[in-house]
Amino acid sequence: MNEPDLTGWYAGLVIGAVAILAVVVLVTIILALARAAGSKSREIALTLRQARSNTGAMPDVMSINVEVHQINARLADLRRNLDTIYPEARGEQHPS
Repeated sequence: MNEPDLTGWYAGLVIGAVAILAVVVLVTIILALARAAGSKSREIALTLRQARSNTGAMPDVMSINVEVHQINARLADLRRNLDTIYPEARGEQHPS
């Protein structure tokens, strides 16, 4: 009696084992990268929270600049008014 040719089965088993091994290696790599990404995402979230707290007052800077500009404009008006009333304060003579 002839023995059956099992070469195809052996080749199939080897190819299947290699495919399973490749899947296991790829899944391991993906899980390691996911773990690293998760760790980095926590660091990024913490850094963003710190940046948000450090820059929380930035919207107020514009309103402060506007208020300072308004104060400077009022002071300039006051100085012009005082110069017309008291020109001697600048060493000038009062127009008579």
